[in-house]
Amino acid sequence: AEPFVFDEAVRARVNKILGNYCGTHNFHNYTIRVDPNDASAMRYIISFECGEPFVIDGVEFVRTTVVGQSFMLHQIRKLIGTMIGVMRGYWTEEDQIFALKTKESCNTPMAPELGLFLCECIYHAYNNRYAESHEPLSLDDYSDAVDAFKTHHIYPHMSATEKSENTMETWVRMLPLRQIRNSYEWARKADGGRAFMSKADKKEAEKKERDGANKKRKERESEAGEPKKEPEDKPK
Repeated sequence: AEPFVFDEAVRARVNKILGNYCGTHNFHNYTIRVDPNDASAMRYIISFECGEPFVIDGVEFVRTTVVGQSFMLHQIRKLIGTMIGVMRGYWTEEDQIFALKTKESCNTPMAPELGLFLCECIYHAYNNRYAESHEPLSLDDYSDAVDAFKTHHIYPHMSATEKSENTMETWVRMLPLRQIRNSYEWARKADGGRAFMSKADKKEAEKKERDGANKKRKERESEAGEPKKEPEDKPK
């Protein structure tokens, strides 16, 4: 088999998949222990981009940079894990988007933590509000020092760990593919197509479900409240 090459076509495909995360979505499937109806599940991602490959001590990496208002536990690792699965053909881009739209539970894989780090906190609101009286909170003036720290400390650690532990290769080989695919299949059945409905159609479907549930509840209550009739003796 020919060796894999991360060329511009591959990078464009990665960026397209990462772009599906941008905007405001319900990320309950991309974290843990968060109810889909919880307001905290709604998060806003400003941008998510993949850079060109680079080599550190013989190991090739690509950098993905995500900018968002806030993130939940394991969210970024699950976003990356799902993107890798789409790129490798384990599941589809439609599955990725479905997990963003449905309130049903989907099993999204969590990529290894190796290489994930907070690069910068961005204070746009503060800087705009106090622009005339305070210096901006920004790393712009220290970009050279930041890049040097990454180059001399973070990236060599990532490379050495990957070479010694085969972190990413092991994770890919151990993915529970059948379990993940089954979770999407079950979620789609339970969802009944609501994930891709318009807001109006979704509200109408939810109203019908509530009305149906209320009707069944009233029927059960009515049956429970009716006095039981004693069986009549049959003539001998």
